[in-house]
Amino acid sequence: MKGARFNSDDPVRAALHRLIDRGLTSDIELKSLVPEDIEDSWRRSISSRVDPEGQPRIEDIGAKEELIRAASRVMDRWLASLSDTKTTLLLGDDQGHIVWRRTNDARVRRTLDVVGAVEGGDFSETSSGTNGLGTSIEARKPILVRGSQHFLETLRDVACSAAPVVHPLTGRIVGSVSLTAASDEANNYMISVARQASQEIADSLMEGADSRDIALARAFKRARTGHRGVLVMNRDSVMTDLPALSQLDGETQALIWDQIATRLGVGEEGIYKLAGTGISAIVANVGHASEPVMELRMLPTEDSAEIRDTNTVNRTSNARKPGPSAVAPPNNADDAVIAWWTELCGYAKENPSLTVVIPAPIGSDAGYWVNTWSEATGRDARTDMQPRTTGENPSKDTDAGREVIDGSSAPAFPSLLQRRSAIAELARRVYSGPGTGPQFTADALSALLSWNWPGDLKELADLVAKLPPAVVDPWVIDVMDLPPHLASAPRRVLSRWEQSERDSLLQALLDAQGNKAQAAELLGIGRSTLYRKLRSLSIDQLQIDALTSNYSGGISGPRARTGGRSASGPARR
Repeated sequence: MKGARFNSDDPVRAALHRLIDRGLTSDIELKSLVPEDIEDSWRRSISSRVDPEGQPRIEDIGAKEELIRAASRVMDRWLASLSDTKTTLLLGDDQGHIVWRRTNDARVRRTLDVVGAVEGGDFSETSSGTNGLGTSIEARKPILVRGSQHFLETLRDVACSAAPVVHPLTGRIVGSVSLTAASDEANNYMISVARQASQEIADSLMEGADSRDIALARAFKRARTGHRGVLVMNRDSVMTDLPALSQLDGETQALIWDQIATRLGVGEEGIYKLAGTGISAIVANVGHASEPVMELRMLPTEDSAEIRDTNTVNRTSNARKPGPSAVAPPNNADDAVIAWWTELCGYAKENPSLTVVIPAPIGSDAGYWVNTWSEATGRDARTDMQPRTTGENPSKDTDAGREVIDGSSAPAFPSLLQRRSAIAELARRVYSGPGTGPQFTADALSALLSWNWPGDLKELADLVAKLPPAVVDPWVIDVMDLPPHLASAPRRVLSRWEQSERDSLLQALLDAQGNKAQAAELLGIGRSTLYRKLRSLSIDQLQIDALTSNYSGGISGPRARTGGRSASGPARR
């Protein structure tokens, strides 16, 4: 660092020069000369190797439209109030760059131009040392920097007071507002104005915020009081503290909402183990009827013994509490397969003389799992491969997850639709290339969760094989990397009721081979109602064509049977 020029008649600059020369660890008495906040800022500036004889950098910064929109009226109003003074108003972004500057005095404007206090000027403390805009952000509080207290020599003739602008929803600093005047005109009134202006900008940000975001932020503020490991979410956004953040990514966000949306009424709560996420939590609906806001308070994994799984629609009490004769499923089984496996053990025990015939959807990996179960239990078992159908088939009880075969009832192997919570992991299992396989953004996984998967796991494997090749690690798939019929799926995560209705519509269209009139008849609704539902649930002709043209041959074709051992191997890990 270059030696700083200083005026021996100015004790403040002389003290700064001694501190620079002797280093941060030197024991120099400064409290009688500058406030503690200024001394702390000087030391941070030295640590950042700021050159006191340097100039602020001028950079091309991106638009800060939300901040400027919220601040403009506030700043114009204060500028009018200060019209009789030689005060300049500056607005900085969260990095300390000037994004807005207004002054009533031409001479002051020229002075600021010379010292780099222009729009785009970098006044972050790490770049320009002690100054109002940057130091108020670093200290997270209002501050007044008088003349020679500035770290840069070029700023010693001005005084600036500044206060950080804190976003009322997130609690993050989004910028700072500063009043700048000649150093001999500095007074404590300036810091009061800066504080008031920053609060008014925060209020303006709140007025422009989406009502759903306001509800989310308020719920998060309440939830984190006295509890750590909190996640609060609505349909489109998530707020979380650091302990919960470690368990959250794009895939997890989509899976959580898919499992808890509309499960609880307003004011209700329950304890859940969220399938496919590794999360156990106390979940509460703290929103209102039309806009659910779900609050999750994370629980340690050792508490999960008493936690009910959200994926209980296909589970019996035996599935949750297997008897002593049940054989444990393999470690690579997902939750839906575990439920089927455990229920199948109970069924086999109750029917010791029957050959076990497992109904299974065409395209699934049921053959592998049935053979694995047969080897583990010593029971003869085979699969009965069937295309998925709508609920009009009297032999199929979709709610119970079983079908009637030869007069006896055997637990049906779950379809990929029923294994939805494991779809990201299943995509990685069927991946056959190098590396660990694809990771999905929240939008991409939402699209996968919204699809009907008539071709079951085979369809998913075909999709993964056709994804754009990985160029970086991790390999992240966004929604626009998916095939067109999936890319056009809803970008938002559907509620459980919406998803169930969407599944029914797609299944009816599949059974009707895309004929909308027949699909409406299968569903028992009018054609106009069908068209309205297709629009509201983002089902377009592209997706209907994909159902009928891509999967009408091998996937929904003649029923296939496999017995004993299947040629299909295990899903790839």
